[in-house]
Amino acid sequence: MNELTSATNRWSFSRFTALTETELKALGSEGKTRLGSLLLEPIVQLMLLAAGLQGLVGNPNDFFHGHSYLMFVLPGLFGLQALQAFSRTMYRTVLDRQWGMLTIKRLAGAGGAGYAASKIAAPGFAVVCQVSVMAIAALMLGGAFSARRFLGAMMITLLAVVFWASLAIVVTAFARDYVVRDTIVKWMMLPMSLSAPVFYPLETAPVYLQWIARVNPLAYQVQAIRTMLLEGDIGATTLIMATLTVLATIAATLSVSWGDALTSEGGR
Repeated sequence: MNELTSATNRWSFSRFTALTETELKALGSEGKTRLGSLLLEPIVQLMLLAAGLQGLVGNPNDFFHGHSYLMFVLPGLFGLQALQAFSRTMYRTVLDRQWGMLTIKRLAGAGGAGYAASKIAAPGFAVVCQVSVMAIAALMLGGAFSARRFLGAMMITLLAVVFWASLAIVVTAFARDYVVRDTIVKWMMLPMSLSAPVFYPLETAPVYLQWIARVNPLAYQVQAIRTMLLEGDIGATTLIMATLTVLATIAATLSVSWGDALTSEGGR
């Protein structure tokens, strides 16, 4: 396995294009289910849930920093779409590790960085579609934001995708079967989603919830996206999440660079 663990191969992006094509084909092969996730889910979240709650909340106030509730929630929904990269990447990477495909791909010349990047590309494409649909829906409902702020928020959202996809790759090094994968996703996604300030300002939350948010990466991501979309600024939260993303990406590349992807049925 020396060729797999060499520093040159570990940080190589070789075969990135071919691997990414495979991941995008897998994304497209999900058919109507994926279409619903890409288009219907964001529309339902924004046009039904957020718009309905805006009617309950009423006019802009100090809690939403002078913005409508719809515009306050929109960046949070961007963050929720980014979080989905965790479950999708977990699913795809567990398949590779479970059946030894990771080792086969690496022996076929795929670089460690190239493999990790290919797993990030598909959820990144999905999020671009989802965020674009939500932005159009928000404009139709009376929201307002400049193209520069939207593009900045999109870039930060993609940065969040890189973090969650990289974290999923790292986790699959320890969780290589479907039962463990489903357990992790089940017990992680919902608490992460509800403890982040997606639908409410963090300063109005109970103290215990504010403390939970301090260790929730999604909370920092939502705050960073919100600061960019609503204020046009790069806040401290953006720097924090950028640092976490770099660390997660390095860890993901290392985790797939040791050729340890033999199927759990076949042993090591």
